[in-house]
Amino acid sequence: MPQFAYKAKKGPHEVVHGELEAADEERAIEALTHVGLIPIQVQFKNMISVKPPPKEGTDGRVKRSELTPFVRNLANLIQGNVPILRALSLLAKQSSGAMSGIAMSLRDSVRDGLSLSQAMERHPRAFPSLWIAMVRGGESAGVLGVMLEKLADHEEKEEELRRKVRGALVYPLVVLGMGLVTVFVLLTYFMPRLIGVYIGNQQKLPLPTALVLGVSQFLSSNWYWLLGSVLLIAAIVRRMGGASRRTSWDGIKLRIPFLRDLTLKSSWVHFSRTLGLLLAHGVPLSKGVSLAAATVDNSVLSSQLTGLEEALVKRGESLAIALKKIPQCPAMTVDLISVGEESGSLAASLAHIANTYEKDLEALLKTFATLLEPVLILAIGSVIGFIVFAMLMPIFQMDVFVD
Repeated sequence: MPQFAYKAKKGPHEVVHGELEAADEERAIEALTHVGLIPIQVQFKNMISVKPPPKEGTDGRVKRSELTPFVRNLANLIQGNVPILRALSLLAKQSSGAMSGIAMSLRDSVRDGLSLSQAMERHPRAFPSLWIAMVRGGESAGVLGVMLEKLADHEEKEEELRRKVRGALVYPLVVLGMGLVTVFVLLTYFMPRLIGVYIGNQQKLPLPTALVLGVSQFLSSNWYWLLGSVLLIAAIVRRMGGASRRTSWDGIKLRIPFLRDLTLKSSWVHFSRTLGLLLAHGVPLSKGVSLAAATVDNSVLSSQLTGLEEALVKRGESLAIALKKIPQCPAMTVDLISVGEESGSLAASLAHIANTYEKDLEALLKTFATLLEPVLILAIGSVIGFIVFAMLMPIFQMDVFVD
C-alpha cells in the first residue's frame, strides 16, 4: 500500500509528524481522525510540498446573513465527525463570492498549522473578536462543534432582535415618507397652478393662503438647491465628525424618555446574553465583559461597560458592584447579577436577564408601533388638510359665491 507522510495536531497546541499506510489520501485522513488527530498535511511520502506562509486576509466585510449559515454548517459537519479540513473544503465549494474565498483561506491556514481561531484572526473584517474568542474557548475545551453551534444560535437571536426593532420602525417611516412626498407635491405642483387664478382675480388673499403660497414659491424655485445643500451638509458631517456625532446622538437618546427605555433594554439584552454565553463556555469574566460591551450599539453605554474590565481586574470588584456605578444600569439587573455571583450561577442569571428584557423590549416596540402610527397619520393629515384649506379659502371668498 502507498505510504503517506502527515502532519497533524494533537490537542490545541501540539503538532506531530509521522507516516502511515493507506489506500489513498482520503483513507489516510480518516485513519488520523479515528485516532484523535486533526490532519494538517497528508501527502505521498515521496512528494515534496513547499507552501508559502499564509498571508493576512484581504477580504472585505461579509454580511452576517452569510456568516451565520457558514458557522452553522461548519458546526454540523464537525459534530458529524467530518475532519475540519474537509469541512472547510466542502463549505468553500458550497459558498459563493467573498465567503468562498474566506473559507478557502481558513482551510489553507489550518492546513499550514494554525488553529481555526488563529485562522479567523487573519480576517478581522469578517469575524468579530467575540466570535474568535468563543471559537478559541471551544478549541481549548475540546468542544469546537458545540461552541460553533452555540455561536450560530446566539447570532440568530441577535439578528431576530435587530429585525424586530427595524420592523417596528418600518411602517411609521413609510407613513412619514409618503406624507412628506404628498406635501411636497401639493406645494410644488398644485399650488403654483393656482397662483395665476388668484392674481387674475386681484383678490386679497387670506393669511393662510398667503403663507402657503410663499412656501410654495420658495420650494418651487429652490428645491434643488435645498436638496443639494442637505446632501452636502450630511456628507460633510459624516466625513468629518462621524465618531463625535454618533456619541452626541447616543447621549441624546439616553435623555429622551421613550428612546431611553428602548435603547437601554436593547443594550442590556445584547450585553447580558453575550456575557452569559461567554462565561458558560469558559471565557474569563474580565475578558468577557469587554467582548460583550462591544455588542452594545449605544457608544456611551458601550464605553461605560468596557470600563468594567478595569474595575474587575485592578480593583477586584464584583460585577454587581461595578455595574452599580453605571447610572443607566437598572437595579433589577444589579440584584440578579449579585444573586448569580453569590450562588455561582452568574451565566444563568445573565441569560435570565436577557430573556426578561427581550420580552419587555417586544412589548415596548408593540406599544411604540401602536401609538406612533395614529400620531403620524394625524400630524400629516393636519398639514395636508391645512394646505387644502388654504388653497380653497380664496375660492369660497370670491364674489360669485356671495350672491
